[in-house]
Amino acid sequence: MTKKNSVEKKSNWKVSRYLTKVDIPVVNTLLLYGGIDGRLVEIPQDFRASADGILDNPNAMLTEKDEEIRQLMKDQGILVPEELSEKDFLFERNQLARNNTSTSLSLTICPTINCNFRCTYCYQHHIPTIMSEEVQDTLLEWIEKKHPSAKNIHITWFGGEPLLGYPVIKRLTKKLQDKFGKDNYSAFMITNGSLLKPDISKSLADLSISGIQVTLDGSSHIHNERRPINGGKPSFDLIVENLKSCDPRVRISLRVNVDELNAKTINPNLFDELDQAGLKSRLSVYFAPVVAYTDVCADSAGTCLSGKSWSSLEAQLLFKAYLRGYSQPSLPGSISSFCIADNVNGWVINPNGLVFKCWNDVTHEEKAVMDIMSDTTSLRMDVELSRWESWNPSKLSGCNDCSTLPQCMSGCPHITLSKPVEGERGDCSELKYNLPEKLATYYLAEKQKEGFEKVRLILDKNS
Repeated sequence: MTKKNSVEKKSNWKVSRYLTKVDIPVVNTLLLYGGIDGRLVEIPQDFRASADGILDNPNAMLTEKDEEIRQLMKDQGILVPEELSEKDFLFERNQLARNNTSTSLSLTICPTINCNFRCTYCYQHHIPTIMSEEVQDTLLEWIEKKHPSAKNIHITWFGGEPLLGYPVIKRLTKKLQDKFGKDNYSAFMITNGSLLKPDISKSLADLSISGIQVTLDGSSHIHNERRPINGGKPSFDLIVENLKSCDPRVRISLRVNVDELNAKTINPNLFDELDQAGLKSRLSVYFAPVVAYTDVCADSAGTCLSGKSWSSLEAQLLFKAYLRGYSQPSLPGSISSFCIADNVNGWVINPNGLVFKCWNDVTHEEKAVMDIMSDTTSLRMDVELSRWESWNPSKLSGCNDCSTLPQCMSGCPHITLSKPVEGERGDCSELKYNLPEKLATYYLAEKQKEGFEKVRLILDKNS
């Protein structure tokens, strides 16, 4: 009886459809990445034959040693139960995550959508309005009415340039902390960095803004052409000086927007200037393609990078950033949904009290889904909200068959929903094309850290 049950237990496993295999000959290692759980397994050369045999026949009779390898593959999502429909699992998880009316609330708040920069590829209209105290107080009432069970809140301060509305940030933060408690409040800010003076950065840290995103689009010459202050003044040196003196409690994420115009100049020029400024230990760098989200930035569409060309370049840039000490590779995870925009607990609020699902729409009133000031919705608003609520990655046949579906869940819904004709695919992630390179980079970086730690332990022991 025990033997029969054992055979039955061993006969119901299959190789995950989301398995990615990466050979790294330089260290005689095979990497197995179980995408459904986002787990990475290292198979040294001595165990390669055993691993290959298990992947060829997951239910074969094995030695005790090889059974340990198979168990590891089960634990890490390399092997999954035969009866499991992985696609159904992912899509069900997606719907549960999006419709989870939990106690967590995520708001993007725009104190203003005015900006003191005139970036060449910006997708926004700049409107010189600051959120009034009336709108702020109504927003607090709306939160209480719309999400009465919310116990904790995360705010992303956005714009325009949010620091042009700094008094709004200061006042609203204190009121939100009074409502939810300081321990249940967290915040992040996206800023161009020009107004981030030492006293302001200290105040932001005091207001529980633990991280900021700032953009530099390459070395000073290139950046100043692409991201000038209104009136044409250069902004690179101003931003760098502010970052150098930023409160150390604030984590800095440096975004570099990339298109055909600056792709070849980022490495090594940008890293050289960051080195000279002494910022190596102060920030982390990541790269993002310029995307023509709206008609405002349509002129830049011809220089945008996408698909395989962007994916290959991004992998190269991230590796260079790692080698220069500006990026620590991370392991791609398995996500329930792409972003907060398609979640019932996520909203974007503009300075006039209009509510949106995505911050790309924040200057387009026709895309609003609510108006907290009138406490009413129009038929147009209801239609717009329904459009977001009906977004369903499972309807995209091309995504159904994609091996990196767990890593992107069809990508940015705004881009897909904005297409004039419904297609078979969503907004493909760069991971569709460069996942093996990112896995290899992550693995090698982790091995290097292990080597450094061993050296440190030896030095400590001998000191």
